[in-house]
Amino acid sequence: MRPGDLIVGDDDGVVVVPAGVAADVIDWVEEHEEVEEYIKGLIQREEVSPGKYYPPTDATVERYRKSRDG
Repeated sequence: MRPGDLIVGDDDGVVVVPAGVAADVIDWVEEHEEVEEYIKGLIQREEVSPGKYYPPTDATVERYRKSRDG
């Protein structure tokens, strides 16, 4: 651990993110959370099992990005 590193914790544990990649990790996490919500909506609308969309694939992430960007 070094000064400036990001420390994040929850009920499952703690992780240290090096300062040099913290912004990229935050961007990835934010998009991942948005993709999760998008997938939950797909599952509800299509009335399918979660296994259809989990784990998220690159294709599903691209589908989300296209839906977001219009």
